[in-house]
Amino acid sequence: MPEVPIGTRIKKYGIEEAKANLADLTIPANTEFLLSPKNKDAAKNFHNLQPTSIASLKEWIGAPASVKAVQPHGVLSAVNALLPRSGVTDFHTIADIVKPLPAQLTKAHTAALYAAAHQFVMTDVPLEPEVVTNLNKWIVAIKPIIIVFHWRDITVSAGAKLVMDHSHSVLFARNITIQKTGKIVAKASIVKIDCAGVKGN
Repeated sequence: MPEVPIGTRIKKYGIEEAKANLADLTIPANTEFLLSPKNKDAAKNFHNLQPTSIASLKEWIGAPASVKAVQPHGVLSAVNALLPRSGVTDFHTIADIVKPLPAQLTKAHTAALYAAAHQFVMTDVPLEPEVVTNLNKWIVAIKPIIIVFHWRDITVSAGAKLVMDHSHSVLFARNITIQKTGKIVAKASIVKIDCAGVKGN
């Protein structure tokens, strides 16, 4: 199967190739490169995205469509990983979000929305249209931010580390080469690597 052009792949994030500064990144041996907006060496290589629907959130950071849902039980702590954090209650006692949401959300409503968002984004299990409508309104209200860090080709040299510790972020590249003893370290709760290929040597 032919490789999808990098300009086509990055456009799904709403980023034009000509404006993305897609330079190569080489992390020297035995050094650490932090993927963070605070890192001046990454300042020209990231975009902030603000989803306006649950569908755009799924397209940007969602799991592959083949992933199946795990039936929840007890405390559904995994929903904390998706969007800004909130208290989570027992999944079986959370509010019914099929109905129109009140102007002021309760803690139970918020927990239900997190759980539903997690299911929609991270699995291929569908939600009822009314729930999707409520999720879209909620996402517009809370204004979550997704950060896309983007380069052309990335080389992680021997003993080097590429550290992803900014939650709700995407590392975008054409090809990533990880030399022996080099590492990509994901410390954040939700990160995604979008590349055409990864190889080690």
